[in-house]
Amino acid sequence: MFTPPAPGSMGVSRFACAARLCAVLAAPLLASIAAPAAAQVTVSITSTPPNGTHYVAGDTITTRISGLGGTGIVSTVGGTFPTTTMNLDIGGVTRQASVTTAFSFNIKTVDFSYTVVAADSDTDGVSIPANSISGPTWRTGSSGADPLDRNHAALPSQSAHRVMGTAASISSTSPAALTENNLNGATVTVA
Repeated sequence: MFTPPAPGSMGVSRFACAARLCAVLAAPLLASIAAPAAAQVTVSITSTPPNGTHYVAGDTITTRISGLGGTGIVSTVGGTFPTTTMNLDIGGVTRQASVTTAFSFNIKTVDFSYTVVAADSDTDGVSIPANSISGPTWRTGSSGADPLDRNHAALPSQSAHRVMGTAASISSTSPAALTENNLNGATVTVA
């Protein structure tokens, strides 16, 4: 236990004595106060396959990075987003989704989109690799000089976001008089 010297002894003023007492009493309290938790940057797929089961050529997959900390994005090197992309893993092939969010100050969420092509196929669903944002450094802070942390964990394959770039279609039937209720003896070729 701290016992402050008596005021006036050894040249210690009442002010100095009070300051030492405050410092000793406040130390345990200050040590118990935790720093605020860092922002949790996350990524997600925000679209839904138009047919309800999978994306096909021409469909758009939309994604989002959110939880950007600080004051959000206040500037970028070059001042724009056009060259910023998010990498997507579609069937083991890396595809780049482009920014769709218009640049403005204090953004904490950025959206991206990718249009599926016929060659795309992913039977277990689209995934997003860790730290998938490429492009100019995003800046935060009152002066816009501090790099903004946009690192994030991987988003594993999402089964609700499967991709079949080319949709199955019937290219020919035999016999020609095939009806919905009469398939006996018919040959159907699926392309």
